[in-house]
Amino acid sequence: DEWGLRHQKEGQAVTTQYQACHALAFGANNAKLTKLYGRDFMRGTRCWVDGVATSAEEKFASSPKLVASKHTTKAFMHGWSKSISDSEGGGSNVEEDYSGLIWVEDLNAALQAKRIARGKETSERKERCDATEQEAQQLRAALQADKEAEEDKKGKSRFVELGTGGEDLK
Repeated sequence: DEWGLRHQKEGQAVTTQYQACHALAFGANNAKLTKLYGRDFMRGTRCWVDGVATSAEEKFASSPKLVASKHTTKAFMHGWSKSISDSEGGGSNVEEDYSGLIWVEDLNAALQAKRIARGKETSERKERCDATEQEAQQLRAALQADKEAEEDKKGKSRFVELGTGGEDLK
């Protein structure tokens, strides 16, 4: 089989995954197509990398109805390909965050979770800034107290000569 020859170095687990995807996709009668041919199918069969991506790019390039620029189309295809290949998404990278949203089952719940996490990060950052400002104020006060103590120390050891009878010293 052609697929087996192309992916023989990837191991038995990959071959087993391919066979399972193939059996599910072609053995299910009334299953939802988006479930059968979704992200897991594209990963398991490696079909996106093996040719579907190239075919989709060609379709985009030759479509007379396409209103997006080539740059936009290329960026979309890159993001889509990355979303398929990412393991879970939801990382710190922006593309990973989008990847997690592209394939999520409940978009509203995922967006709400992201809002909560972002709010938590914001409040933690604000607390750190407040703590840093308080620490800076304490340092300023301590430095000011040291400066005043130093000035008092200098003031006590300094001699001031005054002329007698109101004469000016020159």
